[in-house]
Amino acid sequence: MCKFLSLLSTILLLSATIILAQPNSEVRLIMNEPADCINNIMYLDIEVRAASIEDTFRVSGQNYRFSFDGDLVGDPKIETELELSGVVTDGTNTVSFYNTHTLVGSLDTIVSYNVEHSGPVGYLITTDWLSIGRVSFDLLTDAGCFNFPVHIAPVFPSTSVSAITPNGLVPTNITGQDLSACIEDICTVPTAEIYEEANWSIFPNPVNDQAYLQLERTNFEGEVVKVEVMDVSGKRIYTEILSDNSFSTASLLPGIYLVQLRTDNWQSGVQKLVKLK
Repeated sequence: MCKFLSLLSTILLLSATIILAQPNSEVRLIMNEPADCINNIMYLDIEVRAASIEDTFRVSGQNYRFSFDGDLVGDPKIETELELSGVVTDGTNTVSFYNTHTLVGSLDTIVSYNVEHSGPVGYLITTDWLSIGRVSFDLLTDAGCFNFPVHIAPVFPSTSVSAITPNGLVPTNITGQDLSACIEDICTVPTAEIYEEANWSIFPNPVNDQAYLQLERTNFEGEVVKVEVMDVSGKRIYTEILSDNSFSTASLLPGIYLVQLRTDNWQSGVQKLVKLK
């Protein structure tokens, strides 16, 4: 009987001590916004996701910590709060509230990006990357390669992402993806293959809503001339047929772009375009 009572007490004690499972999450730093190399500013996005479908969780408070090279970049600021800002609704139509993001706790060359959850149930984190916020840095030099390592335990201070469970808040097990890049790469205009040289320019530049071309070559023998607008990495954003030697820039966000002209048998060199607003 004593052994039975002892065993029963042990079972009850284990039942009362709930060991909470910890979801696995992934945190990465990524450059989704091209660097503003005229004003010497780069942008870094913080993103999070569940490591697998089984690890899907609702997120509470978060503290993302990472380091930077103070000789190359400096003066981190919150440029934009992205997905988890204010009142948000996820794919299950569940409403959650997150307070204003802060950099409280940042020290020297360590960024501490904070997101506080104020209720009720928390945004659902799935296996899709969710952009949390964008941090801007001043580029302090025009050359050099930098690394932004995510601080993961046991590195101190470490990143924390809390999951909401029926039994309370639990920390997620985090793996991090650092960001590495060279200033020469993010601020270099890619060189295009030129089939035929032609002197041309864009005006006004910087531009607001409409750009005009001054083009030396005017006889395209009935060919359709297309204007291709790219980001600074060379990724095409949109293509427009040239009309009256002008094209619209109204849909572009402020920033730096690359512009190239093409026909079926010809392409121009690349010109840099600055969009103001």
